[in-house]
Amino acid sequence: MNICKHNCISMKNDEEGFLYPFIDQEKCIQCSLCEKICPILQSQEENSILENSENYMYKAGDLNILENSSSGGAFTLLANLVLQQNGIVFASKYNGSEERLEYNDTDHFELNEFRKSKYIESNTLQVFRLIKRELQKDRWTLFCGTPCHVMGLINFLQNTNTSKLITVDFVCHGVPSNEHFTTYKKTLENRRKKITKVDFRYKDLAKKEFGWHNFNLHVSYCDGTQKLISRYESYYYKAFVDNNSLRRSCYTCNRFKISKADFTIADFWGINHYKNKLDDNRGISLISIHTLKGKEFIQSSINQNEFELLPSAAIDYLVTRKNLSAYWEIREKVMTQIKSQGYMQTLKNMYRKEIILYKTKKVIKKILHKNE
Repeated sequence: MNICKHNCISMKNDEEGFLYPFIDQEKCIQCSLCEKICPILQSQEENSILENSENYMYKAGDLNILENSSSGGAFTLLANLVLQQNGIVFASKYNGSEERLEYNDTDHFELNEFRKSKYIESNTLQVFRLIKRELQKDRWTLFCGTPCHVMGLINFLQNTNTSKLITVDFVCHGVPSNEHFTTYKKTLENRRKKITKVDFRYKDLAKKEFGWHNFNLHVSYCDGTQKLISRYESYYYKAFVDNNSLRRSCYTCNRFKISKADFTIADFWGINHYKNKLDDNRGISLISIHTLKGKEFIQSSINQNEFELLPSAAIDYLVTRKNLSAYWEIREKVMTQIKSQGYMQTLKNMYRKEIILYKTKKVIKKILHKNE
């Protein structure tokens, strides 16, 4: 969409609520620029996270950063390195008024708005054009997004000086549709109480049950109130974790093992096999450096105690990660049911008993704890 000078491409929801390009054939001049930069249509050489990169374990020393990060604070580290040079950071934030996840920048919002994982498909809007404009100003610019969005950006910038561009992707689980999340979100709202902020990885380091491993959904309302929902009692979260409601292209994507970015960041779930004693449930990041530019950019920070170079065996768990193609058949069945029964009804049929059992056990555990 960003590459089209005639603005004949718009992003529209398909029947499952996912964004796809729609071309106005009356405006299109058949230049094929969109096809030439599309990361799906154009296969290009990428870096292997498992073979050709330097991999580090990272944990921020600042507890405030740890608490406000999904894992160990890797995104904040890289973003701050750019901001310290009067640069700009582009990443995703949830727009409560528009009810969607979208890319924006730190010239308009505080960095904290862009922290943490967001398990929704993000709208790119005109972000690629905005990034190009900043680079043309000779300004340090960081873009953090899904591997496919990073690839699309790099293809879009083929004829632009990118010496001051830092690209960051992450080990991607796949993305559910914003339409499905909005449907789920409305079950948590009423006419006077709308959700304005969403946190899929809420942490409270003072409480063990709200740590790195716990995956709690936290929502903030327009009246200042808040609600906390465990992943085990959230219909949306369960469908996401079970891989049965993701975008079609996610099921044939292998980009959690390869990357075209300068950095790949992720939760370092391999810590339990590597050095289990270091896991205090506060969060630890994996940072993979793929390029010489990336290595030079972060070199001064690597010398600090917060980093540890990892042997390749420490990230072998990425090799054994199950490919999403294994979930394709169940995904198609679920989506067929959603078309006929609706999103929430389908998920209730699938998970109601499981969620009721979880809630019952939680109540019993709480009663027993009080009686101790």
